[in-house]
Amino acid sequence: MAFSINDLDDVVKEYITNTGIHDHTEQADALTAQIRKVNVEDVDGRDMYAYLPIKTSSGAGFAYSTGTATENMPADAVPQYKRMTVDANKKATGTISFDDTVIKNMKGSSQLLNAVDMRKSDLLNYFSKNNERSMNAGVYGELAWVTDASTGAESDVVVDNNKLLEVGLRVLTSQTGTILTQTADQDIGNGLTGSTAYRVFSKSGNTKFVIGTAANTSAQTDEWTLSGATAKRLFLDGVVTDSANLTPASLCKLLDNKGEEDDSTWEYESEVPTTIQGLSRTTYNSLNCQIQHNSGTPETFSETKLDTLFDDIDDYAPISGTNEAGRGNFSHIIYTNKGVKRALFAAYSDREFSNMEYVELKLGHKAPTYIYENKMIPIVIGKMAKKNSLFVLNLNRLARFMGTEGYWEDGTNGVFSRMLASGAKVHGWEAFYSMYGNLGAYDFQSMGVMRDIKEQ
Repeated sequence: MAFSINDLDDVVKEYITNTGIHDHTEQADALTAQIRKVNVEDVDGRDMYAYLPIKTSSGAGFAYSTGTATENMPADAVPQYKRMTVDANKKATGTISFDDTVIKNMKGSSQLLNAVDMRKSDLLNYFSKNNERSMNAGVYGELAWVTDASTGAESDVVVDNNKLLEVGLRVLTSQTGTILTQTADQDIGNGLTGSTAYRVFSKSGNTKFVIGTAANTSAQTDEWTLSGATAKRLFLDGVVTDSANLTPASLCKLLDNKGEEDDSTWEYESEVPTTIQGLSRTTYNSLNCQIQHNSGTPETFSETKLDTLFDDIDDYAPISGTNEAGRGNFSHIIYTNKGVKRALFAAYSDREFSNMEYVELKLGHKAPTYIYENKMIPIVIGKMAKKNSLFVLNLNRLARFMGTEGYWEDGTNGVFSRMLASGAKVHGWEAFYSMYGNLGAYDFQSMGVMRDIKEQ
């Protein structure tokens, strides 16, 4: 029997559900699985915005006295609170598509289900990878920094790190200063030029990628020119500007310290973002996290610096960890990449980290541990985690704020519409699945970052 687009529409809506996409996204990435999900309507929120209180000054007052009636009691110290805003109106959209020939030549329902299942796998993979990518992006949502100084046209592009890139990803560059409001292929003079979309055709090592054609079937030569400064931001195509406020907040954006700006910032960033969740870091020190660094130069892993980081965090939020049997609750986790993990393990070889029993995390994930004052702190490893860095995250004060559970966009035939190519309809159908959400923090001083760690 021949199938129609209406048959396909019914199967897709029944087979690819909100629950399935969310469950896969949470389980695929160990860090996402540990960060709690909060629906905006469950907090003081409206119109996709969550409003969170933060204490900006302490209310503590204390004094000693002999107890006579005329002696002064502690001076009034009224705690001050401000309202932070977490914008959950960050829309992530994935797409699936079918060619007319494929639809009309399917022989039986099993072929139809198999075709939908293949697209479902692609959609799940997109959302899980995009979720991890957004949490590990730069302060302005950049995927990498272009660092080669070539002024000639070529297909190879040198970047600081290509771990956030994947084959087929559409990319665009922007200048290093003010982020310009740009759309695809309108950045002539700022990097990628030409009239077609740019995709990652392949990756080479840790610091290169090759530009692909729009269809990504071959390398696209003579299309890359780097002009001006020798480092430029590389973005996901279509979300190039932070001023448009399109991308979710990353860990790098949330966890920073304005007081450390002159001595240390994230790699290639010249300044710390002043405003976070609607408030000024310059005005309110409570919006700054704890930082340990080596002024931008990677150094051998330092036990002293990591312990100092934990000491500073513990002053604001007592740290709890698992017991020696690997059971119990924990408030904080370490999040880093494999290179930093190896550096940490090498520094503690006498503690037999490699032979340590892993602790159980949420959703079946396991993790080795770091010992801080007889408390076992889980170390979560991320494939896309920031290089030369180690995050200490307070799971009680960090959350994924969800505006919607996700939905299929309305199309002309159910969820499907005709695919467009240069404005003209083609012989194919596509459907778009979207969800809204953002990463946010209730508190910053109970979290921290150790930068400038030499990886192994």
